[in-house]
Amino acid sequence: IVIEASMSSDTNGDAMGQKRVHDSSVPGRKIEKSETQKSKTKKRKKDPQVLQVRRQLQQCCARNDFQTAIAIYKKALAENIEVEAQSLYNLINLCDGFENRPLHIGTPKPNSCKNKSANHIDSVPKTEDNHGDDQYDFRVKCAFQIQKDMDRRGLPLNETAYSALIRMLSKALRLEEAESLLNEAERTQQCQVKIRLYSSLLQAYCQQGSLDKAVKLWKRMSVQQKLSLTEKEYKALLQCCCCCKSEFLSSSQIIFERVLSELAEDVLVPCQDTVQTIQKWFHSRNAAPLSRDNSDNNHADLSHAVKIEAPPKSCASIIGPVVSREGWSLDFGCTIANSTGVLTSGCLQGQSLHPVPLLEESWSAMIDYNEQIVIDGSVEGHQNISEFQGGGKGKKRPRDKEHNFKNWRRFLDFLDSLQNDKARVPHAVLDAANVGYYEQNFKGAPRHVNYQKIDRVVKHFVSRNKNILVILHARHFPPSPLCPQWAVPIVKSWQPLVYQADKGMNDDWFWLQAALKFRCLFVTNDLMRDHQFQMLDMKRKFERWKERHQVKFHFLSRSGLELELFYPPRYSRRIQRINNNGIVIPLVKQGDEQRFLDGSLVAGDNCNNTSIPKEETYLCIRSNNNIDSES
Repeated sequence: IVIEASMSSDTNGDAMGQKRVHDSSVPGRKIEKSETQKSKTKKRKKDPQVLQVRRQLQQCCARNDFQTAIAIYKKALAENIEVEAQSLYNLINLCDGFENRPLHIGTPKPNSCKNKSANHIDSVPKTEDNHGDDQYDFRVKCAFQIQKDMDRRGLPLNETAYSALIRMLSKALRLEEAESLLNEAERTQQCQVKIRLYSSLLQAYCQQGSLDKAVKLWKRMSVQQKLSLTEKEYKALLQCCCCCKSEFLSSSQIIFERVLSELAEDVLVPCQDTVQTIQKWFHSRNAAPLSRDNSDNNHADLSHAVKIEAPPKSCASIIGPVVSREGWSLDFGCTIANSTGVLTSGCLQGQSLHPVPLLEESWSAMIDYNEQIVIDGSVEGHQNISEFQGGGKGKKRPRDKEHNFKNWRRFLDFLDSLQNDKARVPHAVLDAANVGYYEQNFKGAPRHVNYQKIDRVVKHFVSRNKNILVILHARHFPPSPLCPQWAVPIVKSWQPLVYQADKGMNDDWFWLQAALKFRCLFVTNDLMRDHQFQMLDMKRKFERWKERHQVKFHFLSRSGLELELFYPPRYSRRIQRINNNGIVIPLVKQGDEQRFLDGSLVAGDNCNNTSIPKEETYLCIRSNNNIDSES
């Protein structure tokens, strides 16, 4: 086949150089390219009626309008209009309802959502949904009818649809059916299990006081599926221990201690409901040893069901016994001296909180994870989570593994050279871009970083005889056009403790690696949500590392260089045991972030709540047993 360009000037469009295809097998025959190749590459157009149904169902979901959505769905079936799989998944979720969903990562604040104009929503009146028992039974019936329709069409359920169906069955207390559907979901290839797939059933078991089934499901989630519980599941298990059936009373003491230890590992500051649940336990009969009068030889031994073992002795988060012969004393709102970590009021007055260190294997694991993200772009098991980086940083960049490996190897050699020279070992690592772009989003702001602010932080450490390693992307160094001439002497003054992150690579990888390798402080205001997202399995280690090593900063004015640095406290603000006879629980304060169960996502969400104190306070719990006799 020979392709020619016809330059004929006739009126059929050949004057524009339209290409023709000559078929050598048929002399003189010419076939228009648009009639052959275009027909093969042309995308199949969607039926306008299908698109209209999709749009209407999306709008119903946005308004939580169940009644209208079901009417639209039934009308589409009656008129033989195809309803797409994604629309069916959304419709199943709508059957459960969206109005009572808790706040989670990625949820926008209500006051930040702009009101959409009327032409974005069809003029379909919103109906009021009645969530009585009869109405909810009807919703469940509709959801499973949709599932049957999907089965007839050969459309498999995905994880979101399974989660919604299990959640509805759990709310309706049809727990055996929910368990059966969960088994089916685990066998379905299209269903990539997540914590929400199990959460509703676990909470239902806990509300029923079925501690044996709840712990069995917990084991299934953590051991078989390698899923980490969130505070919501921990709270449900703690509540179950407080109100479990009498035959599980002895086992509840073991389970409560285990769950509280896990909570202390995963959650820095528990939400208000979780704190109330902990208080309830220490006020209840469950927190006292069982005697022959109230014990039973037929107790179920749940410790074997979850293979409960004491944490390693080096694990600083161990809570220890939650049972006391003489009962417990509790004081709420106890104050602390922030400079020393000594409690200044309450039943544990005079006792000191301690820093909770990272284990040796935690350091190694986070370094390995970071290197795997650098080279491969993601860690094993999380390759297909999302095409976005997280943290509002846009889509993931295309990976050049050979380029990344070569440059990363050179950076590791640089770190080794610092480690071998004691005079250059850094005491801190600086995320220079985070400092340089601080408050640089005003109109008319320069494109380059604020080199004076970076230099101000460097001089702060140098003046105290501390080495600080500056990590900044190569585009901010000369001869880049982003770097102005007046900044060249400032950049040179940072030598030799400065490293240019290579082009095509994320500078965050570099300062993260350096801070982990030298186990030193790091200066940044970055919340590091994208790194938490990529290090899902490292979440508890990552949070503890940030708590003990992150130094935050503030400049008192946009143009001024008056610097404030906020170092980690001498102690860890988290659940911990003190001197074998006391437990402290940190209480929420104004400015706390990411407390999703309390409905607070960012620091400003609770600043107008006068019931939340501005200062750091604690719930102090002390055993009334004689310490000397116990020892």
